[in-house]
Amino acid sequence: MCVSYEISISDTSSLLDFIDTVSDHLTATGRPGSACAYRSLAASLRRLMSGARPLGQEFVRTYAEALLRSAVCRNTLSFYMRLLRTALNRAYDAGGIDEIPAPWFRGVYTGFDRTRKRAVSVESMRRIASVALPPDSRLALARDIFMFCFYARGMAFVDAIMLTRDNITDRQIEYCRRKTGRRLRIGLHDKLRGIICRYASPESVYVFPVLGGGPSAELYRSYRSALGSYNLRLKRLAAMAGVDEVLTSYTPRHSWATIARDHDVPIKVISEGMGHDSELTTRIYLASIADSEVDRANGCVADLI
Repeated sequence: MCVSYEISISDTSSLLDFIDTVSDHLTATGRPGSACAYRSLAASLRRLMSGARPLGQEFVRTYAEALLRSAVCRNTLSFYMRLLRTALNRAYDAGGIDEIPAPWFRGVYTGFDRTRKRAVSVESMRRIASVALPPDSRLALARDIFMFCFYARGMAFVDAIMLTRDNITDRQIEYCRRKTGRRLRIGLHDKLRGIICRYASPESVYVFPVLGGGPSAELYRSYRSALGSYNLRLKRLAAMAGVDEVLTSYTPRHSWATIARDHDVPIKVISEGMGHDSELTTRIYLASIADSEVDRANGCVADLI
């Protein structure tokens, strides 16, 4: 995306005006999720960096320190730093900044910390799949979407609820990942077919009765609302199934990868199945190896001496 900008971007005030312009452009071009991220950045800058502060390395460092004082985690700090860097690069490409902003970010954190374990065990997945639920209830729908995502090689929630009848053939599901645009094909098996048939309706283009129609901005708001409701129902589902782990929309994806790894599926195959561009990305999804397994390995090594 290229937004032309004839006004010089030299301080916080002019940068915020530019970010608002980018956000409006993203909204108008059907990218409400990205627009929401830029609005979040603008709100953070307005809250923590008031006044017409000049742009530069000192500005970036001060903003990073202000974020840390506001008690955000390192991954949240990294999110805002990477987004700010992208915004400043856009401003440079648009002609609003004369100096390349990349060097300004030396010394600030833009990496990824390991997050808490998001995968659940095979036994927990079986409990979730078998818990008795009222037919045609919203809780049953949440469980079906959860299991569908797992059975579909860890399909993301957003991709599952945006699947349409056109994505389904007699033998496979074919869709583009919303996050990366990569086209994936998943062979249909009986468990996937059963869930799809349960919600087949000529009244909706979607496989699951979650989203309504309307412009992309309305569709995005509908998705965000559905995601919040889904995560709340998953907490209730975990309690009913007697599962101690926290269930979220990420759980099926992490669980599929981890269970596949634990059953000796090569990481290269897992990576391809999840639609990742590299095995490094796949490893981020895999739950940390249990301490007990490492201890057993350590014992074996010690016994050799």
